[in-house]
Amino acid sequence: MIKITTLVIAILFALNTNAQIIKGKVLVGGQISAGSSKTSIVSQPFPSPLPAPLPSTQTISNKVATIGISIGKAIKENKVVGFNFTTFSLNEKQANTPFDTTSRKANQYEVGVFYRQYKKLAKDLNFYVQLDAAAIFGKEKITYNSLYPYKLSGKQNGGKLFFSPGVSYAILKKLQLEISMSNLVSIAFLHSSQTSENPNVRTATNDQFSFNTSLSNNAGLGNLGVGFRLIL
Repeated sequence: MIKITTLVIAILFALNTNAQIIKGKVLVGGQISAGSSKTSIVSQPFPSPLPAPLPSTQTISNKVATIGISIGKAIKENKVVGFNFTTFSLNEKQANTPFDTTSRKANQYEVGVFYRQYKKLAKDLNFYVQLDAAAIFGKEKITYNSLYPYKLSGKQNGGKLFFSPGVSYAILKKLQLEISMSNLVSIAFLHSSQTSENPNVRTATNDQFSFNTSLSNNAGLGNLGVGFRLIL
């Protein structure tokens, strides 16, 4: 943790040269990322003298999408502060053939502030780092389709600090294309609660504190996002 914090401070200190974003400029941008996956697992029954049951198949498929909007102002050359709004959506389905199916729909929202600093790498090409602080709000619905179907409703709220590096390229005089590694390092607290329609399933609450970095699990490429930023 200390080493990563020191690295972030060192990078920010190194970015104090090569002015690129002029003081007073307003930056408006957004980012969209999406992905999907599908996994199937076949379980064979254990050997038994009784008639063998059919093998079961578990299929998990999900679709995720992220949309972010931000607006900031250059308080000094190469230094920008501003506001962010980000929404995440998840649509997941888990089928256990020939038994039951579980579907989950979740939405999460982040509202926060950011600080960004640029360093010129080449003509029209810049490297940047960004520090964010955001409040988190979310909700979800889980549907269990089985012999006795029921639904769960969930809510989340909390806060998050995260560090994201990236590169930007000026494809036009006032328009930049950005590729970022979102949430490269993050610290978050999340309070979750679930309410069930089934009286036999209790309401559950959970408090979670997490520290994550894609440097330790090789997930960096999976966090890449593409966006655009307009300089006014």
